[in-house]
Amino acid sequence: MRSILAAIVALSTLGISSAAEKVLLPIHVREVPGAFGSVWTSFLSVTNHSTQPIVIFGLTPCELAPCLPEPVPGGSSFSPCEFRSFAEAEADDISDVSFLLRVQDLSRQSETWGTVIPTVRERNATLSPGRLELLDVPVSNSFRAMLRVYSFLPGVEAFVRLRAYAPASSSCLPTQGADALIHDSVQTLKVSADAPLEEPPILSLALATISEIEAYERVRIEVEPITTDVGFWAFVSVTNNETQHMTAIIPQ
Repeated sequence: MRSILAAIVALSTLGISSAAEKVLLPIHVREVPGAFGSVWTSFLSVTNHSTQPIVIFGLTPCELAPCLPEPVPGGSSFSPCEFRSFAEAEADDISDVSFLLRVQDLSRQSETWGTVIPTVRERNATLSPGRLELLDVPVSNSFRAMLRVYSFLPGVEAFVRLRAYAPASSSCLPTQGADALIHDSVQTLKVSADAPLEEPPILSLALATISEIEAYERVRIEVEPITTDVGFWAFVSVTNNETQHMTAIIPQ
């Protein structure tokens, strides 16, 4: 497990101060093959709304440290050729920057512009004690449902409690009972040994691998951070096996 000290040293080497703020860019892939012939790529659009140039780390290729990216001019937009899981800038500056992250299946790019995936500012991450609620998640054989959980502390393993509930009512009317707890486990957010130091620990869990949910069409997922003093975020990507259309179910 990489140490917190190593992460701090890396940030100071890059010239990022303690007053900086991260923005999570959950998916960064380039022409990655998927199921049923799909080919997935993510695109990022960035706009600096201020009148001054802003230095944003994590948006340009940088293999060797120290590496200072070119500032983004005021009033300009661009789409970086490469980016990582975090964009980072001084906290006062990052408030003037907008991000839009889009994921598209290139094998069907004439049929759809893809799916927008939320970008998450560190100030909006969920801390312990707290919960991330993911509602109306389909788990039938027609879809691939993947739970993705992210920590905002790079390089260090983290832990969350995962619960799945079966809805109390299958009709348009509420019932007197509560949702049934059908799964309860502790999950580890791991860091790949060959991942860059600034990459966050991630949990990627196919919900079809949870045997308790096989009997249900839809479930409610609850993610509760266990590791303290660390921000978390999660979402479920739901991909139709026939059309490859992806829906992002985000916390409510």
